[in-house]
Parts: sequence; structure tokens; C-alpha cells
Amino acid sequence: MAAESGGTRGSGTDEELVYRRRPPPSGSEDLIEHLWVVRAPASDIPRREVLIPNGRPVVAVPLARAGVRIDVRTGRGRPNDGLVSGVAVDPVVLVQRGPSWYIGAQLTPTAVVRLTGSDPLVDAVAPASDVLGVLHLVDRLRAAQDPLALLATMILAQAARTGVAVPVARAAAVRAAVARADAERGMVTAVELARTAAVAPSTLRRWFLHDVGVGPKAFLAIIRFYHFVGELIAPDQVGTVATLAALQGYADASHAAREVRRFSGLAPGDLRRRQHGIAALMHAPGSGDHGATQHPRDLSAPGHGDPS
Repeated sequence: MAAESGGTRGSGTDEELVYRRRPPPSGSEDLIEHLWVVRAPASDIPRREVLIPNGRPVVAVPLARAGVRIDVRTGRGRPNDGLVSGVAVDPVVLVQRGPSWYIGAQLTPTAVVRLTGSDPLVDAVAPASDVLGVLHLVDRLRAAQDPLALLATMILAQAARTGVAVPVARAAAVRAAVARADAERGMVTAVELARTAAVAPSTLRRWFLHDVGVGPKAFLAIIRFYHFVGELIAPDQVGTVATLAALQGYADASHAAREVRRFSGLAPGDLRRRQHGIAALMHAPGSGDHGATQHPRDLSAPGHGDPS
């Protein structure tokens, strides 16, 4: 399998955290956007990462010790031990003790319905073994010579078993709307997305709710805020919430602060201090964000060319 790398390293305590990508296998692009690996050594204190929604479902599987996934609003946690999560509206905090080693797949916005048969899992998670129909999934991936390739195979096999057929016109319309939202960094209206998709706004909303789990307006808010946070935590950030809000098209600083709290559960200053590690790497140049240039590198298990 061809490989791709987004091997940006953070600074300070995140200096050895590495996030890398691999493109999906041919023929899976309607389900998988990319495969990824995250690795970090053990630290003296638990590592905490705030993960901001980006409008994409995720399959995440630990190949080392599982961390804890915490809802920032309720404070409730559960083991991050091999989960499928749908499109998220709220962020989560990941707490990792000991060395961190995860593999996963960023899915297309419509992929979860094709894996579950009906449930898009919006702001929810389910065991990957259940969603993908694979017993002992984590153990099988840990034992695999190329766990990323095996994970992709599992995803494709489950979609084939479920057999959910999305009408061609509907799939094309939703795909066009998502592409426009990404290209414009969320800075368009739901009506403009419908115009791009060549359907009525009410039709696009109905299709989004069924296939993605959220409407176009909510999807745009997620994409817009994801990029807003990327600017907020960038190394060359301007330094004030008001200026960053203006750059992203927010009407005023108070509106931006409300959005920060709504999506992250943190005040803007707290978010700037705590939003680091994985989220920062995903936004950094060369990390594989939209349009970034990547460089080949193998992403397999230890002893088989791993990126650490």
C-alpha cells in the first residue's frame, strides 16, 4: 500500500508526539478519507488532548494501552479501547497514561450509516468490533503485520455486508456539498451548499440528516469552528480572539467567544493553552490537512517500518 506522512512534531511536552497518514486503498474513497497512526512515548504526567470536531467520523483502535475518552460537558469518561464515533458536535478530551499508540481511519461524513445500516452515531460512539462485525478486533489488529491495511479491509467488508445502497444522485449531491463546505472552510450558507449540490435546500437538509446525521447548517458550523480553532492555536497566531474572529468571518468578538465555549467547553484563553498535541498537529503545515503536501513513509507495526 502506498504511504503518506504528516510527521509534524509538536514542541515542549508534545515534542515526541507523531501523527502520520496513509491514503485509503483504491476503491474505498467513498468510505475512507485517510488512515492514520498516532504515537507518543510515556510521559511523567498523563497526556491530555482536546479533540475538536471536524465533521468526520473516526475509527480509532489502541495498539498499546488504551486511554480514556472524556465528555467535556458531563465529565464522564469511557475507555478509548477501539471505537467508532460519528460526526461530532461536541469535543472530547483524551487522557493517556503510559505510551500512546493508536491506529485509525478518518471516514467520509456519510460512511457510518453504510457501516451500521441506519445509525449515523452523531455525538456518539460504539465498539468498533460491533460496528465492523469483527470478533476480537483489537487483538487481531495488534497481531497484524500491517494493521492499517487490515483495518481498511474490515471497513470495506462491513460496508459490503450491510449493503446500504445510497442513490447515485443523493450521494453526489451530499458529496458536492461537503466538498464546498471544506473548500470554503465553512464560510458559506446552507442555501449556497444546496445551490452547489443542485437541489432544493429542504432536500439537501433531509439527505444530510439521513446520511450524515446533522443538517447542512450544523455541518457548516462544525467545519467553520474547526478552522477557527486551527487559527487560534497556530504558532503564528495573531494573539486576540477578536482578530481571529474577524479573520474567520465572525461578526464580533463576543460571538466568537460564545462559539468557543459552545464547541470546546473552554474559555478562549483556556482553549489556547490546552488545545495542543494531536489537534495542533492536524492543523500544522505538512500534517496532511486539505491541500497539504505529503511525503511517502511506511506506517506499519513495530518491526515493519513503523514511524517512531
